[in-house]
Amino acid sequence: MKLLRLILLFVMLWADVPLAVGTEETKFILMAPSVFAVEKTETILLNILDNPKKSNFKIRLLTEENNEERELNAIVLENPDAKLHEIQLSVPTTKSYSGKLELHYDEGKNLSSELLFFTPRYSTFIETDKPFYKPGELVQFRILQTKENFLPITTPALPKVWITNPDGIKTAVWTDVERKNGLVQLDFQLISEPIKGHWTISVRHGKDERVDIQSFEVKEYVLPKFEVTVEPPRDFDLSSGNDFTWKVCAKYTFGGAVQGTVKAVFKPVKYHYGFYWRGESPENETIISQINGTLRKNDGCSEFVLTKENINKDVDGKARVSGVIFNATIEEKGTGETREVIETNYFQKATLDNTHQRQFYRPFIPFRGEFTLKKGNDDPIPHAELELTAEGEDIEGEHKIESIQTDQEGKVYFTILAGISKTEITVKAKCKNSTKNACSELSADQTIYPWVSSSNSHIEINSPHKIAKCGEKLEAEVLFTFGKNIKGSSIDFKYIVESRGNIMKTGVVTAKAEAITPPTLKNVVYKANFTSEESEISVGKFNLDLLAESRFSPELKLIVFYIREDKEIVASSRTFKIQNCFTNKVTSKFTKQSVRPGQSVTLSLGASADSLCALTAVDKAVKLLKKRDTWDAERFFLLNNVNGVKQENYVSWKYEVRKCKKEPSEKPVAPERASTASRRIRYHPRYTMEFGNAKRVFEDSRVLILSTLEHNIKPCHYGNTKEECDECPFGDLFPEVYFTFATTSMPGLAGGAVPVLESVAVPAQASGTFDADRVAVIKEEKVRSFFPETWLWKLEGVSANETKNLLLETPDSITDWVLNTVCVSNTDGVGIAPETSLRVIKPFFMDFTLPYSVKREEILHLKVSLFNQLSRELPVKLTFGSFTGGDLRGKQTFSACLGGFDKLVHTFELDTKVLGKHNISVSAGIDDSLRDCGSGESVSVSDEIIKPILIKPEGIPVEKTRSLFYCSEKKDVQQISWNLELPENIVPGSDRAEVAVIGDLLGPSMEHLDRLVQLPVGCGEQNMVLFVPNIVVLKYLNVSGSAENPRLQEEAVQNMKAGYQRELKYRHDDGSYSAFGKSDESGSMWLTAFVVKSFAQAREFIDVDQDDLKKSTDWILSHQLENGCFRQVGKLFHKAMKGGVSESPVALTAYILIALLKSKSVENDKVFENGLDCLKQSSADTELYTRVISTYALQLISERLNRPASVGNDARKALDDLIKSTTKEGDTDVYWQKDATSLGLNIEMTAYAILTLVKVGGTENLELAFNATRWVSKQRNSNGGFVSTQDTVVALEALAVFASTLPRGNVDLKITVTPEGRDSLNFEVKSANKQILQQKDLGSVPRNLQWTADGEGCGLIQVENYFACYLEYRFNFFYKFQNTVRYNLKKSSEKLDAFNVTSKVSKAKGEKCTDLELEFTLAYNLPDGASNMAVLEVELLSGYKPSTTSLDKLKNKVPTFKRWEFEEGKLQLYFDSIDSTPLSVPIIIAQKVQVENIKPAQVKLYDYYEQEWFARDVRFICSS
Repeated sequence: MKLLRLILLFVMLWADVPLAVGTEETKFILMAPSVFAVEKTETILLNILDNPKKSNFKIRLLTEENNEERELNAIVLENPDAKLHEIQLSVPTTKSYSGKLELHYDEGKNLSSELLFFTPRYSTFIETDKPFYKPGELVQFRILQTKENFLPITTPALPKVWITNPDGIKTAVWTDVERKNGLVQLDFQLISEPIKGHWTISVRHGKDERVDIQSFEVKEYVLPKFEVTVEPPRDFDLSSGNDFTWKVCAKYTFGGAVQGTVKAVFKPVKYHYGFYWRGESPENETIISQINGTLRKNDGCSEFVLTKENINKDVDGKARVSGVIFNATIEEKGTGETREVIETNYFQKATLDNTHQRQFYRPFIPFRGEFTLKKGNDDPIPHAELELTAEGEDIEGEHKIESIQTDQEGKVYFTILAGISKTEITVKAKCKNSTKNACSELSADQTIYPWVSSSNSHIEINSPHKIAKCGEKLEAEVLFTFGKNIKGSSIDFKYIVESRGNIMKTGVVTAKAEAITPPTLKNVVYKANFTSEESEISVGKFNLDLLAESRFSPELKLIVFYIREDKEIVASSRTFKIQNCFTNKVTSKFTKQSVRPGQSVTLSLGASADSLCALTAVDKAVKLLKKRDTWDAERFFLLNNVNGVKQENYVSWKYEVRKCKKEPSEKPVAPERASTASRRIRYHPRYTMEFGNAKRVFEDSRVLILSTLEHNIKPCHYGNTKEECDECPFGDLFPEVYFTFATTSMPGLAGGAVPVLESVAVPAQASGTFDADRVAVIKEEKVRSFFPETWLWKLEGVSANETKNLLLETPDSITDWVLNTVCVSNTDGVGIAPETSLRVIKPFFMDFTLPYSVKREEILHLKVSLFNQLSRELPVKLTFGSFTGGDLRGKQTFSACLGGFDKLVHTFELDTKVLGKHNISVSAGIDDSLRDCGSGESVSVSDEIIKPILIKPEGIPVEKTRSLFYCSEKKDVQQISWNLELPENIVPGSDRAEVAVIGDLLGPSMEHLDRLVQLPVGCGEQNMVLFVPNIVVLKYLNVSGSAENPRLQEEAVQNMKAGYQRELKYRHDDGSYSAFGKSDESGSMWLTAFVVKSFAQAREFIDVDQDDLKKSTDWILSHQLENGCFRQVGKLFHKAMKGGVSESPVALTAYILIALLKSKSVENDKVFENGLDCLKQSSADTELYTRVISTYALQLISERLNRPASVGNDARKALDDLIKSTTKEGDTDVYWQKDATSLGLNIEMTAYAILTLVKVGGTENLELAFNATRWVSKQRNSNGGFVSTQDTVVALEALAVFASTLPRGNVDLKITVTPEGRDSLNFEVKSANKQILQQKDLGSVPRNLQWTADGEGCGLIQVENYFACYLEYRFNFFYKFQNTVRYNLKKSSEKLDAFNVTSKVSKAKGEKCTDLELEFTLAYNLPDGASNMAVLEVELLSGYKPSTTSLDKLKNKVPTFKRWEFEEGKLQLYFDSIDSTPLSVPIIIAQKVQVENIKPAQVKLYDYYEQEWFARDVRFICSS
């Protein structure tokens, strides 16, 4: 237990001292910790030295709650013997942070002392690899929990770790997390579009339910390429008479100098009636000066001078200037990239301060103090003349040093030698007015208080004033006073070394009471005239040396004491500051200071045996944006000190006495200074005085003492020095002045809040520079492609006390990598290596930028930038390498003389001819043929970059899938022929085909879970198509006995985690969800039901916030009407669910009831009983979609309520009516059709029918379900999905449910596919590989394809055709549902029935096409007046990107516009709906890469749910 050893040692050392007996006084000493740990047992030591009255002793632990005293615990010792009693006192839970310990003895006598309570807590450290993340990045974090001695907590496992998004919803949860050496390392994948803002990592610990948190930010950002630093004037004092210079430097993260311009603006900092502000509104800002400059090539710096005359100290007569705001904007040459830095500099003034840490003087022992004179920038002011004066009540006459000069450090030292005194001494210092001074009228003072002893016995500990290094010797000079009666005798001085709240070392030093030769006193400002009695007091000395061990860090307290025969305790203490260091000595250093990209480098790692080391290396550019909360030594010591409550700041008020009035009529003066009490603050007039005594030594060391022995001596005025002072002669003390204040909970105390601490990051320190000019030969062969922001994030074990060498490969980023290393040992605890860095640099490198894609026959202008980081000129040559996608126009090489610290840009022109993805390579090297360039010294440097580009066909891309689900119970042979004829307007060379075979009905869908539909998924409902199918597949794998597919299971779980996180973006505060989240006026009933069902089903596989799920469910239930129907709240995009023209709520209610039943989140059957009343409104005359979904809901409710007689009849009747509504295709296939053009809706209805048929069961129903399943499977797209979100989700569920009914027999199929005029392709499907998708490329699309299936089992055969049609045509698809497509081609001047879309292109700036303004006009033509959710898909011209500013402004210009996405050259704009009123949509696009002969781009407007309705415009082009 904390301090137990200290207390025990102290009492044991004291117990051997004989006491005078024979008196009737009870003599005892009680010692205990002054800070009690709640819910722990504290040890109290009671040493009874004499108990003549045979008294009982009662110890009470008290606190105050609700203004009433409460006894927490009590122990009674009946007639205890005179010996040491060790008492165990349990401390119960209390909400108070302060209490009292009382000791009762001798029938009515008692002593008490205040104490504090605290809750023991471990220190928890959480760090992320970066302070911020981009969407889609991996968040990596570590957790470490330590005790106060830095030893790790290894058991038990962490109960719970979770991550919450900015809305407070848990997005990931880990439970019972095992730790290794106390460390936990986890990660969390952000989705591509997470909620931006501050996320939190939370860690829960044990039964106290305490939660520690660490935040990180998700935002869009670009790492800065260079760092800007400002060096302000060193001496910014207006009285100095100098001009002031600001130095601005811009350096790349790899250390190279930035070339460019600087714009410097100086503005005033104004001071007005006690308030600072930084200028007015921008249009009225005062500017002192504005200067433009250029960065120097050699160091990237520029200086700016501001004369003193420029600074007007008065502004409009209302304010004065108190400083300067320096604003510098740097613009990089060539790129135009800018960085801004703002620094505020206040005028500096010289200061004169008391810098001595001591505040007490011991009589007869010289006291040495000091003053320091500094400029405002902390530079010392040497050779200045000061005057020192000593004042005090007991000081008679004038005591001063008329003139004393400061030394080179700006310091003056003074000495005081006092005799027996009970008053404070004040030393005042002031600058003298003379020509030698630079400090004008500055003054300071230091008040020194007396240390009191009834026997005039004192100890003083002297040591150098510095922070000791670990391992350094600490030299303590101990001075002590003694009288003539003990001269020559030996004194046993006990010493205790206390650190971190524990006794670390003890010992005894025996010294003779021999007087030392009085030292020569220098700069004596006051020396007492000793009386004859005082002259008999001598001073002795001995030396005590200690070692600054790491276990003593960050400070130790040395306590030296002895006990006089008259039972007075004589004690003193001294605090030694020690640098932050650890027992676990960790070293981490790269063997080289700088290397080239991709080069191997060795990291030497050293730590205590069996340490586990956490290595983190991040790009220095990350730290330029924001300093990372690293696990540095300062942070560890800071948090550990919070947990150990220090008492020094809370006990000083106990050691103050009030002085007597000198005259009865004298009035108290105004308070001059304040001191802190625990619950009240006292204003102390100068008639109070602080003092020191033996009790204070121990109490400052967190030891509570109650004793009848002399240990709390006070300096009494008009009385003796003793524990209780006499009354004042006039019977009047100067009053104490109190005021009440609201106390703030102390850190770590019971009932107190744990403060949020801001850790201090250590600035990066480069470990070396790259001496580029000394490089003779640098060969570069590797192509640079690896550019992470975090390079190292790993745990590495160190098995023995020896250096471990790690061979690492550096990334390709040209930057400084900042490395932090923390190691943890179970025996030696935490160790932290100094931060180090590795510079990755190429003295010669290049770069170029490519667009995502270009179109065939366009001309790409490839601009290559070449950088020379050497100081010398280089003869360089750029060489264009291979490009399989087309031809190079012009010369393949380019040579030039590239200056030192300079760059050049050269353009290669490329003709694009071959479709597909192709690599472009460019290399750079030295051209030895340029004789007039450079110094002539041979140097070999090179670089090469390879980047990919996609060449797309001109025209409109088209994709068509044909498939057939085949089953055979016998080994028979079946042959089928498919006609794959293409349209006439196909773009030559754009067609290709693939054939795929799999033995599982869900096979194609399982292979493409992340891209089932070829549509944007940028809203709350569409996102679910990335979420729900994963649940379906995992449930299917479990049911079908195919769960042993770890790759697929892992992929599905990761998709679900991402989908869950993404869906939370669309949540409202009331728990509901809508298509576009909080930008919608309210949540959507339909979407919320969809989410509740899906999240509830996902709980089996991922962590879902249960409380929030219940909140969403309750929101749904709150909107059920009395008739059982659910009220439609929010936007409902799914038109069919509205119930047609009648707007009947039956379809929506059926949908919600299905969701609630499948979620199993509603226990009250009344919800479903009432819902039945609503569903009964559906009849044979009701619109088909409503009948289909209601029939399925009736079947589920019938099963839930277990009422076959009532509900079952309604369900059977509804099913019979539904079966009569089927539509046949071919001989066997059936489906349910609302109209001939809405394929997505027909798929959804047919899927609901399959679910109903399988649920009811029976041979006839399953046969019908099989025929419907065959039809549904034929409608799949190439990725295994269908048309849109709802049809895909319901269809996959139906396929999975039906597939689970198929027999699990043997699969043995041989399938042969024969394209017309080509060789056959053979496939084998067996039980072992039935879930593996087998794919083969057919090349161009054949006119005809035949396939033959031989064997038994089920299989799915699929052919995918890809091609492009020329842009001068529009087309629409009309499905005949015989698995063929008829292309209805129309000229672009004609209009399609559903939508109109036209585009207008104009030049936004000047006469060039670099910035274009696009204006689209949208309209809806059908009689129902408005579309479902609509998407405008804009294919951008090659080399262009959209202006995000113009897109963000659309929300204010177009009310129905909701959001936008840009990916792979396509811009998607979402609209709630489009109606018949023409809607204007303007945007700006900008050219980022120059492309000639640009091909037209298409614009497509379509209904998200009924994509058969769309329109295109193809006139999207610009000519310069």
